[in-house]
Parts: sequence; structure tokens; C-alpha cells
Amino acid sequence: MRFFHQLVAVVVITLVGVLAWDLSQRRITYGDKELIIYAGMFGPGEPVQLLYSGPPPGLAPREPFGPAAAAHYAALIQAWPDYAEQVRSSYQAVYRRPLKLDEPTAETTSAPGGDGSAAATQGAAESDESLAARYRQLDPAYIRQLVEALGEQDETNRLKLFNAFADLHPQYDKRMIQVFQDLHPAYTIGLFEDFERRFPQYEVVERWDGRWVLSANRPRFLTGADVPDLIAGSLLELRILYQENLALPLDQPIPDAETPIWREKGIMYGPSLDDPGAMLKDTFHPWALQASRYTVSQADANQNNHPFPAGTEIQYLWPDIVHSNVIFYNRAHFRQIGRDPDDFPETVAQFEQICEQLRAAGIEPIAQDGMTYMEMWWGDLVNRTLGYDTYVATCGGDLPRFAGPQGDPRYLACAQRLRGWRQRGFWMDGFSASKWPGAQRDFGTGRCTFLFTGTWLPAEISNTRSYDPQVFDPSCFIFPAVVGGEGNPRQISCNAQGHAITRQGENPEGAALLLSYLSAYGAEIASSRLNYISAQKNVAFPESVRALGPILDAAGPGDIITGGLQSLFPRFFKFVLGETFSKFFVHRSDELSPEGFVERLEHKAQMHYKRYGKGT
Repeated sequence: MRFFHQLVAVVVITLVGVLAWDLSQRRITYGDKELIIYAGMFGPGEPVQLLYSGPPPGLAPREPFGPAAAAHYAALIQAWPDYAEQVRSSYQAVYRRPLKLDEPTAETTSAPGGDGSAAATQGAAESDESLAARYRQLDPAYIRQLVEALGEQDETNRLKLFNAFADLHPQYDKRMIQVFQDLHPAYTIGLFEDFERRFPQYEVVERWDGRWVLSANRPRFLTGADVPDLIAGSLLELRILYQENLALPLDQPIPDAETPIWREKGIMYGPSLDDPGAMLKDTFHPWALQASRYTVSQADANQNNHPFPAGTEIQYLWPDIVHSNVIFYNRAHFRQIGRDPDDFPETVAQFEQICEQLRAAGIEPIAQDGMTYMEMWWGDLVNRTLGYDTYVATCGGDLPRFAGPQGDPRYLACAQRLRGWRQRGFWMDGFSASKWPGAQRDFGTGRCTFLFTGTWLPAEISNTRSYDPQVFDPSCFIFPAVVGGEGNPRQISCNAQGHAITRQGENPEGAALLLSYLSAYGAEIASSRLNYISAQKNVAFPESVRALGPILDAAGPGDIITGGLQSLFPRFFKFVLGETFSKFFVHRSDELSPEGFVERLEHKAQMHYKRYGKGT
């Protein structure tokens, strides 16, 4: 017994020692700052990570302008001629060559008509004058620091200059990062860096775990140790946190919260960071909030002792961006066949007519990578023909069925229609063998007219697409209506991506403040740099998806689909739909006929219900 007590004492002393060591290491590293542990779903070097973090240590630019920004050097000299000689000598010292301002620059040659023409040069001159006016408005004390930094090669100057710039120019406030980057072309500032400048009592501890963010943090959730305060992902990806009550509800009272408004109403009822007179929830698009709500299932209530009853919609996700599945189209091709570029098809029959016109003009209508996103054509055609609720009922195990005595013949009609598209050559040549991202590359270079995918497309093709509007001029529309169909023609998918505040995190107040900052000060930057649809009301849609704005704003009850079948019946979606689709849509020696396709769907569905049960 004495040995047991000694052993317990040793264990306790060891644990206390480890805890004390950990606390001491944190104090050495972070001092007295409050930590906000952030778990990101992207990897190092990805655009979102760079947007939030800024340049990685050791790779940050060491000089504010860089060697090729002649327009900025010229504008600075024009605005502050007393520093002309110092600017020139600094450039000479850093780059070992004289500063030449009378040659066509990168800014000049990329201007409209940027082939060295007089028009391009004149446009660049006007641009330089405007840039000079902006430098002229800056505080003289800051200009002195900037000019000195031009002669140094020190990557720490980036944040030093940004902090000084922000202190001396508070008028820029919400646009602080954009204005600073415009005037310092070599520099970028991360949103977390700006947050820590505004709220110096906090330190954001970043963990960029990539697509495995949940798996990487699972041991922390199980042990309750070092749990992140924030975790990034989509509503679907973070579903396990909501099912097991591991995230804080944002629109419900939190009885044990320290903040009064959280106790009384919920986090989303607190004030907006940039407008204290407005509630947080009122700064978001209603459809973005709808796409951020999780419906508690009966299994959650029975198996996980969920605190909310089954059927309750809870907002667990703080939305940053929203994605929708749309048909992108090339307006340049519409002009080539004599069609108004803004006159997109409103019915599937019109869509088919346009495809025929395109083929007659020698243009391949639809870009498609084998099975990648192919299920979307089937899903939306079925939704428009039978109605989303009917399709859900069928997949969930109720009537009508895909085939057989209780089958609905419209399922077969949809399969026949899609097979007809293949026979009429609507899909691009060789689509069965094409691998992602081949189709979106082909679409962005003007090979094909249509591409059915998510609104993340503009960001993914930004480095490979043509920027000649005569070749590629993108816009989009939602899946068209089916004449005589029972589906809602206004229905649109809406999937939110953002962050959850974890229940086990140590700093929920700091986490909520960081998210409030990202919504108020980071949303416009994120949307413009990444070409994503922002959840915030005051941020414009990217140009290529601007047509969705009125559709989403007009959406009423029943118009928004969140998650879809993949969320409702994940096993059915994978083992029944996914495994059957691959034998029907693409060319293969053992491909199914339309009749065989719906019969196979029904057979696999019945086998699935026997093994896993209905509604799975």
C-alpha cells in the first residue's frame, strides 16, 4: 500500500512538473498575451493560408517596392522631390544598378493597349500622377521612414512600416491593408498580423493542418488538452463537431458564458466590430446564415445526448464564404453564335438548342472530366423534373422508387435525356478519359462553352485562364427549369465554409473577436483576392458569379439546398449513387443502358437498406 501511495505521488509530481514546464515555455514564448489557437484546413503556402498569415518567415520581401516597381519610385519622387536623390541612391545601393524611370515598366506594358503604344504610355502617366497624389497625402514622418527603408534589406521592416503606417493614417481603417499594399507593391500583410496590431493583447497560434484538420486534432478533442479555439472547414466537413456537441452554438444562449449577451441570446446577437449599433447576425446575407445551420438528427439526440431536440436548426458555423453549384458559360461563344451574351437558357430545352447551335459552329458545348462533378447533371435534372423532396424520399427508402412496380418513369426519362446528350456530342471530345482539372483548364482557354461546377472555379483557373474577352468571358446561371417538371426552378445549392468555435477551447471570447475581425475587416480582401462569394452583405460578388446575387437575395423558404444528399445520406450517396453513376455516364465496355441504370440503382438501393437501413 505504501508503494502504491509513493507511485501516485510520483505520477502527480510528474504531471505537475510537465504542466509547470509547459506553462513556463508558453510564458517564455508568448509572454502575458492571451492565446487564440487556430486550426486551419489549408496547408502552408496555399492562398488562404498566405491571406491569413502573411509571408512565411525567411521569405518575406526585404524591401518595400522591389526592383521592378518603377511607377512607384517615380510617383514617390514626384510627390516628395526633396527625397529624389536619396531614393535613387538607395535603389543603387540595394540593386547595384541605377534607377531608370524613363523606360516602359511592367505597369505600362500591362495597361490597356500595353504594347508600348502611345495610348499605353499616356495611361501609365495618368496612373503615375494618381499614384503620386496618394503618396503626397501621406504623413511626412512616415515618408521619412519609408525612404530610409528603401535603402535597407531587412524583412523586419515590413511589419515596422505597416504598424507605423497604420498609426499615422487611421483614416484608412477598414482598407488599411489594401492601401498599404497598393503603396508598397513588394509587401503583403496577413489578416492575423493586422488583427494582432489592432488587438496587441492577443497572439494567434496557427496550425495549418490541411484537409486533415479534424484527424490532426482528434486526439486533442479526446483528451481535452490543447484543443484549438477555432477550427476551419465547411458545414459538411465539421459535422462531427455539431453531432457530438463539440462546438458552441452561435445563435443560442450559452448559460455559462462570461459575456452577458452570450448568456441571454447568443454569440451572433453581439455587436459588429466595425458598427457597434448592428448585431453580428445582421451583417451576414440571410442565405449565408441558412447555409451555416445544422439540423439536429434523432441519432444525435439519442446516441450523443445532444442538448437540443431532434429537428432543431442550430447555427454552429461562422460563415466566411459561400459556394454554390452553377453552370458557368463563356459569353464570348454566345456572341460567336449570334446570341445575346446575357441571354442564358431558362429551360433545359433551350440549353439543348444552344448546344446544337454551338456544335454547328464547331464549338464543343460542355467541358467535362470523366466522372468529376458528373453526378451534378443527374442530380439537378432530377430535382427540376421530380422535385428535390421526391428525390430525397426515393434515396431515403420511401416511394417512389427508381424502377420496378413502384418506380417513377421520370427517373428513366432523365437517364435517357442525359444519354441523348452524350449521343448528340454535347460533352467535349474525349471527356471519358479526361482527368481533373483538365476540363476546367479547357473551359478557361475557350475550348468549351459550359462547365458545371462550384463557384470556387474562378479562383482555381485564375492562373491558367485566358484574359482576352474575345476568347473567354465567363458568367454563370443556375440549372435551368424543366418544362412541365414538378421541381422548384429557383432552387439553388448553398454551402458555407467558415469556422467553428470549439466548446473545449480555452479562449472562446478571443476566438469570437478574431472571427468578428475577419468578417468586418477581412471579408472584402478575401473576396477580391480569392474570387469567392463572401457571406458578408457589404462585399460585392466576384464579376464572374455576379448573376447569382439577385437569385440568392430573392431566395425564399425551400429555395436553398444546404448539403444535399451527400449530407443527408452519406453512405447511400457513396455506395449506391457513386458506384452506379460510374457505369452509366462515361464510355466503357460494360456501360449500362438508361433502363439498366435505373434498375441497377434500385437493386443497389434495396441491398443498401438491408445492410445499413433506410435513411443512411
